[in-house]
Formats: sequence, C-alpha cells, structure tokens
Amino acid sequence: MKVVGSVRKIYDDRRPLYQKLKKAVDQKITNLKEDRWHYESRIKELESFNLKIETGRYVEPSTLEDFFAASIVVENLSSLQRAVNLIEREFEVVYRRPREPQSTHKNPFDFSFDDLRLYVNIPEAEGLRPKDYNGVLFELQIKTYLQHAWSIATHDLIYKSNEASWSASRIAHQVKAMLEHSELSILEAKSLSESSLLAMENYEYRDLTSIVNLIGEYWPEEQLPEDKIRVARNIREVFQKSKTNISKLKKICSDSTFIGDSPHKNLSPLIAVTLGLIEHYNGNIPMVGNWKRSGKPAQFYLPNEAIDLLSDELLEKVGDVFFTVS
Repeated sequence: MKVVGSVRKIYDDRRPLYQKLKKAVDQKITNLKEDRWHYESRIKELESFNLKIETGRYVEPSTLEDFFAASIVVENLSSLQRAVNLIEREFEVVYRRPREPQSTHKNPFDFSFDDLRLYVNIPEAEGLRPKDYNGVLFELQIKTYLQHAWSIATHDLIYKSNEASWSASRIAHQVKAMLEHSELSILEAKSLSESSLLAMENYEYRDLTSIVNLIGEYWPEEQLPEDKIRVARNIREVFQKSKTNISKLKKICSDSTFIGDSPHKNLSPLIAVTLGLIEHYNGNIPMVGNWKRSGKPAQFYLPNEAIDLLSDELLEKVGDVFFTVS
C-alpha cells in the first residue's frame, strides 16, 4: 500500500518510543498478571497506522491512542474487575470505553465489538529518573477467553477481507451473540442452576455431593486438592467396584483406623477410604468381576506406602484385587 512520506515520517519517528513503552509494559504486566491470564501486545503496523489516519478522525496522529495496544485475557466476566483493579494500581487510567460499565451505545439487537478498553499511561515514579515514555497514552483491552477467541477467529472475516460481505459479517456477529449468551450463562451459572427447569439431579451427582461433603468432615481443607469432584468420582468408582453402597461410606470412615477422628496425613482420601473398605470387609471384598470401562478384572489402586500399612493376614485375604505402580 502506498503511504505518503509525511505519514511514514510520523510513524518512523514515533515507533522507537513505542517500542520502549511496549518493553516496559510487557515486563510490568507479565510480572503482575495472574498465572491463568493471557497477555499479548503489539505496535501498529505502518499500513494500519495510515488507514487510521485516512479516516480523518485524528488531528494529532503522532499521539494515536492505539499506536501501541495490549490485551489481558481473563477466565470469564467475573474476573474482569480484578484485572481492572490491577491496572488501576500500576498505571494511570485516563479514560475507558465503554465510559460507564453499566452503559452502552449498542441497541439490544446489536452485537458489535464493545469489549472493555482502558486508555492508560505509565506515570513518573517518585524518586526515579523520568522515562521518555512516561505519560504516553496506549490502549489496554481486558477481555475474556471467549471474547478473545471470537476476535481471533473472526478478525479476517471482518477486517481483512477483499470484499465487503454482509453475510460473512452477519455470521461473525451471530457467533458473537452466542458467545455473549455463553458468558452470561457462565457468570450466572449458580442462579441459573436453581431454575425450576434445571432443578433436578441424578443418582451419580447425589453420590458425588455426599462424598464431597463427607471428605470435608474428615479432612482439613489444606489436605484436600482443589478438584474435590475428581476425588469423589474416584472414591465412588472404588465403591462401585466393591459392590458397596455409598451410604456405607460414613460408617467405613468412622470405623477405620486409617481415618477415624484423625486421618493419616500421608494418605490421600482415596487411599485412606480404600484401606477402610478393606478393613470393613476384613479383606474379603465382593468385587464386581470385570470392570465395565476396561473390560478387565476390577482392581483398586494402592501405592506401596499403603500396602505396607496392611497386616499380612489382610493382604493374604485381599489377594490380587489391587495393583500398585513403581
């Protein structure tokens, strides 16, 4: 694309400053963001810079607000404010778009791009030598992974096409509408789950809820993993393999020498419950035979550390219903 010399000069003169700014911002945000967040940034290319100037909306193109732009991508809408708080602590926020969180220019039937953009700068630090990029405005988008995925997947459809396609743009914004609905469902999942339409459960989830509640009674929070549902599924599978109703779990836990009033700290809930099950049946566990998922004989997993806790008598009775790993 042909770019006139005066515009090229403005771009070339300003680019080194924005490169310094990019390096400083990249380092600052990368060090501060949460591990699950994604961060990326870019300096506008000359062609894009020229096209923006040709819109006629920018009297001072040398201070274009998105000459340098960055994005923070967070898990979902509930995380947006944490990211905003972080930026407000570390940068000076000059203004934002949309200007008010509860206000929009869009009609109810309009699903055009309107993600949160903060226009910020790095203020001078007290006691430190000023940097030439202090006070230089740049754009910082804060969006969710679904919003980010949409912008990547549809970018060429909307911005890079060689033809003005109403249908392609329509499809892109239909997808945006569906993703916005998904964001709403994720954000309000708790309240939506209480809807009369969804107020139901099945036997598997009743079991899982019972197991999660029970292990919470016996094990301190710090001894439990974040994914308690996975623990519950594993325990439920052990009970299925042993033809044992989950209603017996509480008695097995309370009677077990491995759990009781004070569970062994070096045993996970699954291993402790499995040992308690062996105690409960005095080693004679009524196994189901072939396990439905593998088609192989049903077995329990026990590490060597757990096997060492069983008496020789129990080990002999249990036989080959468990396996270990080395």
